Amino acid sequence: MDCTGKPQSQPSEYVLACGDGNNYLTSAHWTRWDGVSAYATATDVANDCQPYCAAGHFHNFPVDVTLTDPVPWQGHAGQTRYTKVTLFYPGARPAHSAQTVTLPLSAGPAIPSAT
Repeated sequence: MDCTGKPQSQPSEYVLACGDGNNYLTSAHWTRWDGVSAYATATDVANDCQPYCAAGHFHNFPVDVTLTDPVPWQGHAGQTRYTKVTLFYPGARPAHSAQTVTLPLSAGPAIPSAT
């Protein structure tokens, strides 16, 4: 889902940091989207927050994106939603970031998987 709770399917952009918008994915190209997982290559746009976020600069990082762990989507009979996103940086990555990062997706309405 996007930051307002609207479901998305194969979004070309996705905000990772809904609170402040300092980290988001753009130019996502999905090569898999099914009831088990989804895979895309994208660009992670991350604010370095130096010296602080409002004065920081945004930097682009190539990233492989995987969505996994679909569960039944409450309130949407017969549909599931992904609950985890894994980011793999094949090259440069944001400061203080591991090469592979796994984050939970919202527990509310979320990015639906194919059913």
